[in-house]
Amino acid sequence: MSFLRDQRKGFWSRIGIIFFWVLIVCVLGPNFQKLLNLPEPHENLFIALGAALGFCIGAYAAFGSSRLAILLAFPVVLLGFLPF
Repeated sequence: MSFLRDQRKGFWSRIGIIFFWVLIVCVLGPNFQKLLNLPEPHENLFIALGAALGFCIGAYAAFGSSRLAILLAFPVVLLGFLPF
């Protein structure tokens, strides 16, 4: 756990965590429309709601100190090790 806490301390790592969650929830946002069985397409609305929700999750993962915040930051830390 202390290794993950150390990885989250940097400025760019916090920006990366927020960006990751905004991107993931924006991509998954329009799929919620299918679950609700809405007759009209509202993709832009669900993308905007996903961005807001993703920003909230990312900000909590980047700046929170609980174990849940560390767990939410874990996928970003794993992707940080991948050589792109």
